[in-house]
Amino acid sequence: MSIGGDDLLAQIESDNPKLGQYLRYHIKAIETLAANTGASATGFVTAPDPPEGVTVNPVSPEHIEVTIQHSAPVNKGIEYFTEIATNSSFTNPRVEHHGASRSPVSPIFLPTNDSLGNPHSYYLRSYAQQPGSPPSVSYNYPGNPITMTGTTNADHTPSTGSGTAAANGSQGGSGWGKVLQRPAVTPKRSV
Repeated sequence: MSIGGDDLLAQIESDNPKLGQYLRYHIKAIETLAANTGASATGFVTAPDPPEGVTVNPVSPEHIEVTIQHSAPVNKGIEYFTEIATNSSFTNPRVEHHGASRSPVSPIFLPTNDSLGNPHSYYLRSYAQQPGSPPSVSYNYPGNPITMTGTTNADHTPSTGSGTAAANGSQGGSGWGKVLQRPAVTPKRSV
């Protein structure tokens, strides 16, 4: 992505050729750095196209592997996220970061039942993001809900989210984040 300001740079080069040459060199370096890191020197990069599919492979009664299909053109720096929730609205989803891999990184443990012995129903979605872009639209796994066949009774540790999303896990679909910085969480005032 171009920084812009070519008309101003042309004026500087006309008035002071050495300064113009120096600035042109640095502008190119900044633009190259931004492109190599999946970012932009002047704002957000456009969100990548969403994945076209997700495959879930049970590798044991309580472990799955997730493979993401994404054949759209992508830029260097693309990374993938999978979210798993026990509700179809993905409230407080567990976030699995695949990094640059679309293949399974490690099996994901999903207990069959909650601590009271009630069966869990899992919902899964995946999306792509570059460090300097918003997340793509999520691809919801068409086999939702997923049920496991093991015997473990366990509740999930509450999600704390990912990236710059709220630290209480309430902002799923955020990946690296949708904002550049999340302010510190301050205690509530007592009245």
